[in-house]
Amino acid sequence: MAGRGRCPALPRAAILLLCLLGLPANLHPQAMGQYSFTILPDGTPRYTQVLRWEGNPTVFYYEVSVVRADGTPIATSRVESPELSLNLSPGDYRYKIAIYNVLRKLAAELPWQEFTILKARIPRLTGIEPEVWFLEDGQPRLELSGDELVPGATVTMQSDSENSGSIPATAVDTTGGSGLSVVFPDTGIAAGQYSFRIVNPGGLSSTLRGALRVRHKLPAPGGLKPASVVLGADELRGMRSLQFSWDDVPEATHYLFRFYRGTDREPVIRVTLTHPSYSIADLSTLDRGTYRWTVEAVAKEGERVVIPAAGAADAEFSIRLPKLVAPKLTNGETFYGW
Repeated sequence: MAGRGRCPALPRAAILLLCLLGLPANLHPQAMGQYSFTILPDGTPRYTQVLRWEGNPTVFYYEVSVVRADGTPIATSRVESPELSLNLSPGDYRYKIAIYNVLRKLAAELPWQEFTILKARIPRLTGIEPEVWFLEDGQPRLELSGDELVPGATVTMQSDSENSGSIPATAVDTTGGSGLSVVFPDTGIAAGQYSFRIVNPGGLSSTLRGALRVRHKLPAPGGLKPASVVLGADELRGMRSLQFSWDDVPEATHYLFRFYRGTDREPVIRVTLTHPSYSIADLSTLDRGTYRWTVEAVAKEGERVVIPAAGAADAEFSIRLPKLVAPKLTNGETFYGW
């Protein structure tokens, strides 16, 4: 496996990045340009750096001398084209170029030029928070944890389904320690399982597979009863209790039921249910007027909500009864008995 990269401009030098430490087998460097690396059978990356300079067709060959910053010789090479490939470890170096004409005579010699090979880092992703992202929450903001997650890294997410393209993060910030804070666009992301890939400066990368689940929140229940009805004396006379019901929501483990009087903002009844119904057994707690009630579907594990509601379903109904007055007695005042 090979990769290429492009480095920041260094004064009068054209050298880039490398990494010399062992590379795990699951890392896949990507093509980038200017420098390159291959992964050896033992998983070790081997980097090649390229020095380049302006060429001249009248030059017969160039003699390039490379030394460490302390003057220790590294190599002296003759090349016909204006570039030299090297395999150097991180550190500070110098090089100079001697130019020979077609008579094999020294025509010019450039002064020593300095260049640096930076040590690239092998990233390793170990986790992501949150592990579930809900599409209703808008733009995904995630925290990545791991090792060697350095500034300048690029992060992409990709659906685990076939033929899906990668989605680049719009912002990547270090959080201190061993973490990155990443933001992704709020468009182009569908429900599904996603993997994450980070590429550090230098081209070395890491992938965390199936790390994020993207899904919708639970929908609001339908089929609310009673709703938009007026309950009068005839309806209430036959009731032993006031029954509330709604359609069951797949995946829901609990329902949050709230019952309000009139336009009150605080519910007079607030209860968590495991089935799609509720009843007010004591009708004497009710009175004439308008009532409203809401219900939300959620999925819970213990006390923790793992799938929240996208919204609450609501309904209202009214109780209308004629005003009762004391009746007029119609019987006499004297009776017989035995």
